[in-house]
Amino acid sequence: MPSIRPTALLKPLLCTVAIIVASNHARAGLGDAADTTKPDAADTTKSDAAPAAKADAPAPEGDSKKGLIAAIAKDKDTKPTDTFPADIPQLYAFWISHNLENGDKVRGVWIADDVGAAAPKGTKIDESTLVFAGANENAFSLTKPNNGWPVGSYHVDIYINDGLAKTVPFTIVAAE
Repeated sequence: MPSIRPTALLKPLLCTVAIIVASNHARAGLGDAADTTKPDAADTTKSDAAPAAKADAPAPEGDSKKGLIAAIAKDKDTKPTDTFPADIPQLYAFWISHNLENGDKVRGVWIADDVGAAAPKGTKIDESTLVFAGANENAFSLTKPNNGWPVGSYHVDIYINDGLAKTVPFTIVAAE
């Protein structure tokens, strides 16, 4: 898989997360919004598990809980979305983690929620696990099936070790 830098892709999502965190902290009386996120790092260290750039994902200061943000896009140069045409060749679930430790396992599980007669509801399509080795940015990918994507609803579950960290739903619609 080519080297992927999801930071630019997820920038709008990162800003939204920072605003929500700041808003929640302000409502809870936890401090100024300007103090709630960590700055991005520009290190380009590669991971052995899968090529990706190293960067710090936003996390509330003092938050030691492991977590991640994620979004789906057709490639590293396209904005994330939740709707894709049935002829799209590949999908990527880009993620940026925070507070993971070397050796933590990040697992992506692609699920077909409802694709009509093409498969039973809740069918697991694919699964992949990466062992965290310092690269906070990474992606799981899924290639279009030989017979094309069945139109319907899907999601990808991303786990940190054995705990569900994020569910990202998406829809496949008929190609134009």
